[in-house]
Amino acid sequence: MKHTIIITAFCLLYLVGSGALSPLIAKENYEGSKIALIKFEGLKYTSPDVVRRELHHREDMTYSPARWEEEKNRLESLDIFAAVTLEASKKEDGLTLTYRFSELPPLIPFISMKITDQNGFIAGPALAFLNLFGEGIRLEFYARATMLPDFFQARELLSVLSSRWAGPLPLEYDIWFIFNDLYNPLKNFNEQSITAEADFFYRFNNRFKVLFTTGLFTVWQDEGNQTFTSGDFSAPMFIGSDSTDIVPKLGAGAVFDSRNRRLNPNYGLYSEFRLTGFGKVMGGEGNYLEVLADLRGYYTFFERHIFHIATLGQYRPGTMGANQYYHVGGPNTLRGYEPDHDLFGQHEFLGTFEYRFEVIKKTPFSLFGFHLYSGLQVVLGADLALLWNKEDTPGDPMVLAGYFTGLHILFPGFDRLRLEFGIRKGDVTEKRVAFAFSVGLYEKAIVQRWRIR
Repeated sequence: MKHTIIITAFCLLYLVGSGALSPLIAKENYEGSKIALIKFEGLKYTSPDVVRRELHHREDMTYSPARWEEEKNRLESLDIFAAVTLEASKKEDGLTLTYRFSELPPLIPFISMKITDQNGFIAGPALAFLNLFGEGIRLEFYARATMLPDFFQARELLSVLSSRWAGPLPLEYDIWFIFNDLYNPLKNFNEQSITAEADFFYRFNNRFKVLFTTGLFTVWQDEGNQTFTSGDFSAPMFIGSDSTDIVPKLGAGAVFDSRNRRLNPNYGLYSEFRLTGFGKVMGGEGNYLEVLADLRGYYTFFERHIFHIATLGQYRPGTMGANQYYHVGGPNTLRGYEPDHDLFGQHEFLGTFEYRFEVIKKTPFSLFGFHLYSGLQVVLGADLALLWNKEDTPGDPMVLAGYFTGLHILFPGFDRLRLEFGIRKGDVTEKRVAFAFSVGLYEKAIVQRWRIR
């Protein structure tokens, strides 16, 4: 799921004229009518229970268009359907509601690609089970290496397991494992590392959930590069007394989410707060806390115009190896800047303001018998980054701003492909460039949480 892209030709075909399916089936105004029967059509791979637990309508209830709109958003957020439509027919005993589904392929072998702020363009074979056992469980495997700018500079193996439900329980989980073998140009050391993480979210209702997070980061020390330096600043790259740094983590938090859907929302608020302990308190190297606050808002007016604002603060007091410092620059943090060794901090605050115009709304289409969807947005906005080190005072951060415009192409499974041109105010003779073209995946507010340090 993270940092990935299905072959983009599938998504672009609609935009260049492939045949689209009809959108929602037209309905009369049956609001308030009693429901006698609920039927499902088109569920070839998906268990009906996966659908039922997302529905608000039940037999013997009355029909509500507002409930249907919320159901549609919940079903689309599962990301296993290209389209969901509803048809209502009235008989003497009441309404018959027929939910029709166009399912995405349950299994997709593909070429996986990602653009990182750290290593550039990475690609390789991948296999994604979008709907394992028909239960809406997602399982993915990736083997990737750097293609550009330095061939095979970075190599990685990644697996991800995620779902919105744990059986009948409203328990979301996101479990992933990644092995990296690369030269880290932002830290200037040869990195071999393993990261295993698990996030669990228990939903009390449609908007509020609590979270529990745990994980383990292991990095092998590079004997030739033991110190991180930038100008007059220096810090130990590693803090373990042995040949490895082993950093466990354990944390908890809460989420309020009123977005109308998880992928490509156009109204609502997402807010998350979590407190996580790292290192010594659990028997590992280092000893620090992370206080994380993530806020995202969406507002739509005149149907196709969307305003999006996002802020992310990560304050990490304590002792850590410099291999854990944040860097900014690139599509996932600060557009208008290239990734830079000197743009670093132990703590960070990232902000984004973005205007989106929907040129082509999300529209389903069929290709070689597969149900897919795509859409196109024009975007314009600004990014802000504040970085602190532990010796800095709270009022003395590094402050950076970049501005961008571009195109976002919507497609299944991975939200969007971002093609953006960034610019920053400054002298073009400075070390950091004044203009930067970038390619990103997912909404930036999501992927800035996932980036490799």
